[in-house]
Amino acid sequence: SSIIQHLRFGNKLSISNHPSTIGVDTCILHLNELFENRYAVDIHVLDIPGQTRFEAVWMHYFRTCHGAFLVADVTCFESLESIKSRWYRKLQELKMDGAELIILCNKIDVIKDSELNDVKIRTFVDQAETFASENNISLFHTSALTGKNIHTVFNQMILCILSNHALLQTITERAKDATETQVIAFSDDEISLVEQGERRQHQESPKGLKKKRRKKCC
Repeated sequence: SSIIQHLRFGNKLSISNHPSTIGVDTCILHLNELFENRYAVDIHVLDIPGQTRFEAVWMHYFRTCHGAFLVADVTCFESLESIKSRWYRKLQELKMDGAELIILCNKIDVIKDSELNDVKIRTFVDQAETFASENNISLFHTSALTGKNIHTVFNQMILCILSNHALLQTITERAKDATETQVIAFSDDEISLVEQGERRQHQESPKGLKKKRRKKCC
C-alpha cells in the first residue's frame, strides 16, 4: 500500500504509519518518470491484502496477473517466511511461472549503515537473497518512505514483462477475445507503452470508440 502511495504522491504524503490493506485497492497509475523520461506508462495495479482470510480474493486476481511484487518487511521475519511458504507457493499452484516476479525488501530506510552487520538484519538479508537466487527472482531493497528504488523496480518489472515473449503472446491472445477483456476506469486491463506526450485522452474519447494502440502489454 505504501509503495503505491509513494508513486501517487511522492514525498508529499507521510506514509510511515500507513494502515494495512483491507480488501483490494485498485488503481491505474500514469508513470512519466520511467525509461529516462522517454516513455510514459499506464499500469493497472492491484494491492492485494495479505491476510489469509482473503485467500479467495488472491485466487481471483492472480489468474489475470502478469507481474507481482512480493514485499517483505526487513523488520519482520514473518513477512519473508510468508513469501517463501505461502505467496510463492500459491503462485506456483496457479501455474503462474510465466508471470514476472520481483521480491522487495521494504523499509530499508529504518536500517542505518552501522546496523547492517546486526545479526538479525544480516540473517534476513542473506535468507531473502538466497531464496531469490534459488528461484531465479530479482530482489531489490526499497523504501516507500524515501522512495529508494521505487521507480527502479517498476521500471524493471515493465521491462521484464515487455521482454517476456511467451507472456506477451498470452496477453495478446486474451486481448483479442473481447469476452476476456476487462474495461476498468480509463483503459483495458493492460499496460500501454506510448511515447511521452502521446498520452491517450481517455475521458474525451467517445464510448465504444476503438483506439489504435502502439503496443499492448499487461
